[in-house]
Amino acid sequence: MWESYREVVQQYPRLTFEVERRLIASAQTGAKESIDELVLRHIGFVMWRLRKKVFRQHLDRHGEDMLSAAIPVLYQKVKTCDLNYRDKTGSLKPVRFASYI
Repeated sequence: MWESYREVVQQYPRLTFEVERRLIASAQTGAKESIDELVLRHIGFVMWRLRKKVFRQHLDRHGEDMLSAAIPVLYQKVKTCDLNYRDKTGSLKPVRFASYI
C-alpha cells in the first residue's frame, strides 16, 4: 500500500536543522523547488505518525487516503511556519519542521 511513498522516503533522507531552516526561508519567498523538497522530506514523518496514531484496521482501510490528504497540509504548513518563533518568555526557540507540523 505504501510502496510508492517508501521510495520517496528513501530518496529524501532527513535534513539537518540548518538546511531545513534555509529551505523553509526559501520556500516562504515562493521557491517551488524548496517547497517540494520540504514536503518530500517529510512524507516519511507523516507515514510514521499515521502508523503510531491510527488503529491498524482503520489504517489498512483508509491509510492511503489519509496520507494523500496530509500532503496538501504539508504544503500549507511550509507557508505558515514561523522561523522566528518565541516561547512564552520571549526567547527565540527554533523548532524542527516536523515538530511544527
